Amino acid sequence: MAYDPTDGSGLTNVAWAALTSIPAPIDQIGALSCANGEILKKSGGVWTCAADDSGAGGEVNTATNIGTAGVGVYANLKVGPDLRFRNINAGSAKVSVTNDAPNNEIDIDVNVGATSGTVAAGDDSRFAPAPGGAGNAGNILRVSSAGTAYEQRTAGQTRDDIGAAARGPNSDITSLTGLTTALSISQGGTGLNAVGGANKILGMNTGNTAMEYKTITGRKGIVITHSAGRVDIAAPASTGESK
Repeated sequence: MAYDPTDGSGLTNVAWAALTSIPAPIDQIGALSCANGEILKKSGGVWTCAADDSGAGGEVNTATNIGTAGVGVYANLKVGPDLRFRNINAGSAKVSVTNDAPNNEIDIDVNVGATSGTVAAGDDSRFAPAPGGAGNAGNILRVSSAGTAYEQRTAGQTRDDIGAAARGPNSDITSLTGLTTALSISQGGTGLNAVGGANKILGMNTGNTAMEYKTITGRKGIVITHSAGRVDIAAPASTGESK
């Protein structure tokens, strides 16, 4: 019996083997006898009977945060086939997080500005007060006494703030307790950093280059006597002899 694809209404209970001119793919299927739980599958270009995997096939996917620091975006949570990730959130108004959909990116940026809640940069007035012109040249910047802003201080104000003495002639310095280097003669000192021995007087050296302590020695019977606040030099009593 020839296979007629145009009209098969008159065919009933026809044995498959009695059919002729059947296309090869259909002929393959007709020759199969699949068991319960099996379905038709094509393997290597040939239809065969195979077990139904009930949709359990495919890859079992998961995700892992592989960085060595920071916070991972994967929440280590999988519900069925759903991998769950954390949202990226701005911790404050100083940072912005934007979905850049056209580029498939998440843009994270710092909000730079001159208002509260933004990060100061460049010539932001929050760094310091405005210079105020040439009249403020040489001023020092400090935190205000209230601790809420910056303010300019003149050199004199800064010395008062830190308790420093003024330059040049002044009455600020009343004593020196930590000076370890002797003042030179040109600075008003002696250039010496220790007192001399007992009964010595201060004088210029023979080279006229520095101060030194000297000992007064009496000769020809001259007697030198040191006492509080004075040095007595006495000649010996006359004996009437000529020398």
